[in-house]
Amino acid sequence: MRIEASSTYRRWMRNLRDTRAKMRINARIAQMQHHGALFGDWKPLDHDLIELRFHFGPGYRIYASLQGSELLLLVAAGDKTSQARDIAQARTILNEWRKNHD
Repeated sequence: MRIEASSTYRRWMRNLRDTRAKMRINARIAQMQHHGALFGDWKPLDHDLIELRFHFGPGYRIYASLQGSELLLLVAAGDKTSQARDIAQARTILNEWRKNHD
């Protein structure tokens, strides 16, 4: 599975100060890339968007979209406290990505 990240996701990860959380998040993403499947705790939010949940720190969330079986697009991220805003932002970014890739 190929994994791409939006600039919004990359900026969030770059600004994340919790180095242990970064390592754990990156390890899980690497496992998904290696195995070609979703790994760990996740749930669908609608037909296009999924939420990868991490049960450490403030409850980190990564919003992603499967594009076929070959690509996992990491769209946006945050934690439990900013969840509603992050989901809205993820939907906007995903719609823009689709306009540019169709």
